[in-house]
Amino acid sequence: MQLKIWAADTGQCPVTLTGHTAAITDTAIVDRGRNIVSVSKDGTARLWDCGKSACLDVLTKENGNINCCAIAAVDIDVGRPEAPPNEREIATEGKLLLLGCESGVLKGIGLQSRKQIFEYKCDSAINCCCFTSSTAVAFGTQDGKITLFDLRARLPVTVWEESASPVLCLISVKNGLFCGRGDGSCIFTAFNQDQCIQLTGPGFDPVYCIASNGTSIFTGSRDGIVRKYDVQLT
Repeated sequence: MQLKIWAADTGQCPVTLTGHTAAITDTAIVDRGRNIVSVSKDGTARLWDCGKSACLDVLTKENGNINCCAIAAVDIDVGRPEAPPNEREIATEGKLLLLGCESGVLKGIGLQSRKQIFEYKCDSAINCCCFTSSTAVAFGTQDGKITLFDLRARLPVTVWEESASPVLCLISVKNGLFCGRGDGSCIFTAFNQDQCIQLTGPGFDPVYCIASNGTSIFTGSRDGIVRKYDVQLT
């Protein structure tokens, strides 16, 4: 399986990464992008050197699909590497790699230390995950739940059960989360639940991805359309 990196300004593909043996399900950029992490249905998370189109390390091997990943600097102990890191690793220190698995396992791994920091098991496949702060994350599951998770306590603090439709994508924006679901809905919910904005209704195809440039929200759906929304958040 191949992972391709495209130049946005030229449309060219200068980097092709090969090594996964099954479909690649998600990627996360490390710092400015000299390294990236990819996860796959082959159960591995791989750290890549984009400049040399090379795999630096297989970070973990799970017994089943890894559906999603996210990376951020965190205010918890993420361990120390047993050996000096590869000189091609850039800005991996102090960062946590978050993995969501088909088995329902949420796992945190020290990106530089390669050590497992925590593991939490829920009742449904984890489809998407994101960091909401340096001490908290959110993840969405196949049974429609969104869970806010405290990295220090390593326990859920809030579970939203607004719909039974699978949660397919999540991003943290300002004081809340945008969530895309299998029924085509895309909803913003504030962390304190005092604001809720619905962008699309269930009449649309599943929403697979959400992105933000700081002023607008973009969604990608199975119908092949990228939609742009200008949203006022309090």
